[in-house]
Amino acid sequence: MDVTPRLEPLIPISEASRRYSITKKELLRMVEEGLVQGARLEGGEILVSSLDARKAAGLSGILEVVLDPPRSEGISINQASRLTGVSSATIWKWYKHGWVQVVGRGPRRAIYLNKAQILALSGFHKSVGRRGKRLIPRAILA
Repeated sequence: MDVTPRLEPLIPISEASRRYSITKKELLRMVEEGLVQGARLEGGEILVSSLDARKAAGLSGILEVVLDPPRSEGISINQASRLTGVSSATIWKWYKHGWVQVVGRGPRRAIYLNKAQILALSGFHKSVGRRGKRLIPRAILA
């Protein structure tokens, strides 16, 4: 059995920017903050982890929805869980972190959350989410 750790492929930052539709400036900021794994070659060229760059591109789009939420209908946590296939505990954490806007309250202390934000976060969660890891790093929202 081979237990050698797998290293993520590193690609030039310009290629990552083109491939994942994220600006070089945004990628550089994330490398400097330690959110994206990067390395600088002797010639000055910066390489970034392909997986981290893909995640950063998705995160960049999610931040627009989280920080500037579109107007949307409300959906309860249980309804959101059934609709997206994401556990209600995970959706509750998104609410507690302040990533999802509350659009109303219902009977028996029901909370209605912004459906557009739930759908955006659940798509991102399914594409790059890892069990036990925070979906949006604290450093990004600080």
